[in-house]
Amino acid sequence: MTNLRDREWQSIYESKPEQVRAHLVKDFYEPALERSQQYDRIAGYFSSTALAAAANGIHALVENDGEMRLIVGTELYESDRPVLETLTDRLEENLEDLDDERLDANLRILARLLREGRIHIKVAYPRSPSHDWEIFHPKVGLFHDSDGNTISFEGSVNETVGGWARNYERFKVHRSWVPEQADYVAGDEETFERLWSDEHPFVEVYDLPEAIEEDIIDWKAPDTESDLQEAIQIANGTAPPTERDKASIIQGNPLGLAHAAGCARDFVSDDDFVMYLGDNILKAGVTDLVESFEQGDYGAGIALQEVDNPQAFGIADVDDDGNVTELIEKPDDPPTNLALIGIYVFSNDVFDVIEQLEPSWRGELEITDAIQTLLEDGHAIDSHVVHGWWKDTGKPEDILEANRLVLEDTQLAQEGEVESGATIEGHIDLHEMATIKEGATVRGPVSIAENSVIGPGTYVGPYTSVGPNSTLEDVHIENSVVIGDSTITTSGKIIDSLLGRGANIESAADCLPEGRRLVVGENSQLKL
Repeated sequence: MTNLRDREWQSIYESKPEQVRAHLVKDFYEPALERSQQYDRIAGYFSSTALAAAANGIHALVENDGEMRLIVGTELYESDRPVLETLTDRLEENLEDLDDERLDANLRILARLLREGRIHIKVAYPRSPSHDWEIFHPKVGLFHDSDGNTISFEGSVNETVGGWARNYERFKVHRSWVPEQADYVAGDEETFERLWSDEHPFVEVYDLPEAIEEDIIDWKAPDTESDLQEAIQIANGTAPPTERDKASIIQGNPLGLAHAAGCARDFVSDDDFVMYLGDNILKAGVTDLVESFEQGDYGAGIALQEVDNPQAFGIADVDDDGNVTELIEKPDDPPTNLALIGIYVFSNDVFDVIEQLEPSWRGELEITDAIQTLLEDGHAIDSHVVHGWWKDTGKPEDILEANRLVLEDTQLAQEGEVESGATIEGHIDLHEMATIKEGATVRGPVSIAENSVIGPGTYVGPYTSVGPNSTLEDVHIENSVVIGDSTITTSGKIIDSLLGRGANIESAADCLPEGRRLVVGENSQLKL
């Protein structure tokens, strides 16, 4: 069994519309169960469909000789009642007498866990008469591994298939082995144990059989058959795409931008749509471009910007009203300096044009050819000249430049902790869960993300962004981007650098033999 520290955990998880998979289940819930010996959970709602959705992780937890402890609210699902009531004296049939072959998949998992003592359930209810709260509704989880490591999470997700796989949910994760997060984990552990032992001043906790016999349980309407089938399909990896999933469209072979747009035809249907190349970043946004397109009867609208080297771009020639008259790809003698920057608005007429396109000399279906064909077919093509900065971030130096532009242009908020003895100058964006320690110097503009610590002896210079879950100590760094989840403790000076997620840089001062120790990925650039 691997432990919890063997995996890189994000600080924040949120639902994503991903095709044929449940993001929170596959990227968080199951991997955490697979590395744990105990799962402690506080949730307002519980359904055995959650067990079916994470069946692989539940199986691994059992293989690890693990168990689950659940503290849930009083609203349980009617569909789970046939199994849960066997824990009481209400039914002639007890848990051992259940015929698993007559149970749905989720109930079979629940019955097995209860028989083997792998799952323990308690029910919580606001203690009266000290307040007027109606339901028990916190949502916290803790995973413990065999080496004493713990991760806790807190957010919106309930212990149901809807919470883990169907709803939009969001939660934060803390790790016990990260010093700055250990207090959060300890607080969650203390809360769970106080509730489990029924020692919480505001909440009364019952063993599940007692809660059923005392008629505290409010049995919710049964899950629909479709809910159950969805949970089983998620467990098997065969869930069909939802409407939101269909927004994630796989192009397959990279056959050009026009081909990529054509792949979206079924999803777009009869609507107009925006096509935005993801490596573009611009100050002004796309609102003006879209509004201009909507005010006329256009086949397409294109964003343009004046450039100093138009020979290196696709260029648009426009009339006095801003209507495009011609598109030329990297002309030797450009008629204008108005370059296409990779942001477009299209009517659905473009799909018929794409169907008729022939590949260019590059073997690709070119988006400029699609727009030119629209123009030749009599469609008006709108244009909008973008003012303010624009960057194509295709190269590391472009990312650094974009970082500088964003830091200069963004209103920065200093919400985190600045210890006495730390020095800060200029504009600093400090997340509320980030810390600048005594003896550190930070000179803005600088951005420091959540759960990051700027330690003693560190200088963070202008135009530096530090991503989440990073620790910097005794290092001089400026005009650089640290993506996140990094530890940098070298006494060296780092400038004009882009450090990928999980990059760790340590001092080699005490290492023998002397020399630089590098793990360098493909297409990297180093200057030593």
